[in-house]
Amino acid sequence: MQILHPSTNQLKIHSDMNNVVNISGFQPRPLDSFLVDNNVWMYIYCPIANYERRKQSLYGDFLKSAIQVKSGIFISSLIVSEFCNAWLNLEFENWKKKNPSLIKPSLKKHFKPSVEYSETVSEIKAALTQIFKIANFCSDDFTSISVPSIINQFGKSDFNDSYYIELSSKNKWKIVTDDSDFKDSGSPVTIISANI
Repeated sequence: MQILHPSTNQLKIHSDMNNVVNISGFQPRPLDSFLVDNNVWMYIYCPIANYERRKQSLYGDFLKSAIQVKSGIFISSLIVSEFCNAWLNLEFENWKKKNPSLIKPSLKKHFKPSVEYSETVSEIKAALTQIFKIANFCSDDFTSISVPSIINQFGKSDFNDSYYIELSSKNKWKIVTDDSDFKDSGSPVTIISANI
């Protein structure tokens, strides 16, 4: 198992992690290609106030470096869907706290008709416009990747993460994520993260 030591940019073997690279000090190269996970886009584009500012900075700096050296940055429709849904659910939870008198509030029934919902959708659309300037769309390739491998991986990580591992393995991409599930995946795919 491998981890990149940030001060030397040299791979070092660690028995408790599988191809996990510390994002601190990691320098993207022009021939690198990265699948950027939803949680990274959330850190950079979702207004989470002062939440995990160090990670916001690390992931933002990483993407700036990748853009500068013209590394490949990829996003799938599933990641876009996760981004939209995670942001809406985050704002729905905040909205519920401001409306404690509602019994069993529903995102579709109660939050969707609200002004806050419309504002959130506008913010998400603006963020997606920025993301789509940075990231290349990738095909989900569900018909050509190994579904049995995804199913086999499922349980060590959730289904989407298992799918991202298989998609990245097929395309020789590294995954940039803050999701700790990837650390235990047992996959040969390189995982770049601030969550080590």
